[in-house]
Amino acid sequence: MRPFRDWLSAEFRRGENYLDLAAGSGDSLGIYPSEVSPVASDFSFSMLRVLKAKAPVPLIQAEATELPFRARAFAGITAIGLVEYIPVPRVLLSEISRVLKDNGWLAITISQPNFLNLLRNFSGSRLHYYSIEKFSQLAAGQGFRLVHSNKTLLQCQLLFQKSE
Repeated sequence: MRPFRDWLSAEFRRGENYLDLAAGSGDSLGIYPSEVSPVASDFSFSMLRVLKAKAPVPLIQAEATELPFRARAFAGITAIGLVEYIPVPRVLLSEISRVLKDNGWLAITISQPNFLNLLRNFSGSRLHYYSIEKFSQLAAGQGFRLVHSNKTLLQCQLLFQKSE
């Protein structure tokens, strides 16, 4: 999460709305400074219960590809550990673009195709993998420009900005 904190350190504005999409147990909330309170959304009601016990943030149960928010509601969105579970990322990116303000940012991770990630398929999920180049092309088709990228053993951390 360190690259995201470094990249976004000057991007947060008091009074703006932020979304932690697929918040899970809330680990990615560490990206957000204390002066902002993001909305946390997850498909899993049980994960939201775990998160409720850990962090006092607004919680919304929602499918990431059908968000219950108005257009251009958020100045920034985090989506950590989500893309590999989405079979059609274009739909996800389109929905994120809809709820993100013009010039807003998207901090997202993707899992790259490698041996360790391929082993994760044995956990019972069908995971989807992308290179930085492939995912950046998909994102560009939805109006996003890649600003920063960082590659680790299991994932790539990407920061995009939405065009006007």
